Amino acid sequence: MPGSFSRSDKKILIVAGASPEEDTSPFPSSYAPGPRGAKAAYLLLEELGYSITRWELPLEKLPSPGQAATVLVLSDPIDRITSRERETLTSWVQQGGIVLATGYWANSFLPDHAAKFEYEEEAKKFSAAAPSNLNREIPQITMKPEAYWDTRKTAAPVVFGDDDHAVVVSYEYGKGRVIWWAGPTPLTNAGLKEAGNMELLLSSVGPSQNKQILWDEYFHGQRPGLTSYFAATPLIWGTVQLGIGLLAIFFTYSRRSGPVRPLVPQPRLSPLEFVDSLGGLYQRAHAASAAVGVAYQRFRYLLIKRVGLGSNASTKELNHAVREQMGWREPGFLETLHHCERAINNYELNEDEAVQLVQALQQYTRVLRLSPRTQKEKTDGSSRQRS
Repeated sequence: MPGSFSRSDKKILIVAGASPEEDTSPFPSSYAPGPRGAKAAYLLLEELGYSITRWELPLEKLPSPGQAATVLVLSDPIDRITSRERETLTSWVQQGGIVLATGYWANSFLPDHAAKFEYEEEAKKFSAAAPSNLNREIPQITMKPEAYWDTRKTAAPVVFGDDDHAVVVSYEYGKGRVIWWAGPTPLTNAGLKEAGNMELLLSSVGPSQNKQILWDEYFHGQRPGLTSYFAATPLIWGTVQLGIGLLAIFFTYSRRSGPVRPLVPQPRLSPLEFVDSLGGLYQRAHAASAAVGVAYQRFRYLLIKRVGLGSNASTKELNHAVREQMGWREPGFLETLHHCERAINNYELNEDEAVQLVQALQQYTRVLRLSPRTQKEKTDGSSRQRS
């Protein structure tokens, strides 16, 4: 890896790559400059001398692993993988390919995968486990996990984690290697600057010599179109030359007419754009179970914070606290929690059932006054009654 970059140089590059624009991308695309995007990580690797390109083709087009090691980066893919594509990727790894996969959905792409969905609301710090090449001189990282690796199912070595959870694992498969992160935080524009995160990214992709990095955008929805096809033929250049000739003729014999009016600025409703795009991604990926999982983890977080239980409280303990502390004894609460837990791991969950569960959690959030807004409404109502 080139030695001309100090850590301060890298931070400057990260800041340059991460634009202050509002972030409307719900996944870490290498094109996205917002906090959740990964443009800074892509530019960092490019400036450090890595041979890196964005991959927008199907998996069967992956180059055969040769003398140069090839790393495929799957940063929170949003499109589901088919069984045929999974077989292709498994075969590619067996032949010597390296996969760096982040997030819960990337787990299903991997051979011998063992991640369990458990979404965390806030980023946490995780310490290095057994010494390895991936955590050398990296005592700690910061990550917002979407899942945890079940170490009881596989013998994959844990690289980072805590007493109960594994958030970074690495294991050999055939001639290749698989590296899995529980979330994309270390390579996002916002998370790359945290202590240890940039070092984890660089140690995961390895030295730049004889290394090719393919940053996947295909499973972020990027697809080659007709333009890409015709770009490989002389037709497009002939069309360009013809167009230039026609434009020259047009501007030679034409003159401007009519009033000049400024363009009407388009309103930017970025929060609504984000909600609409995220909902569309869930629908396209048939990720109803993930939507329920996010809503359920949010509800648990608010409820645990309200009743003062630990983060690992069981469903029965939550139900008991709601009955004794909050006086809620209406039937159906415990059954709803159990139903949500089953739905999270049900990949065949239909959208109607997912909507009903999310609406039920929202209703309980209102009636139990768990969110800050409902608590404020209760306080305002009490103040008006006293006055």
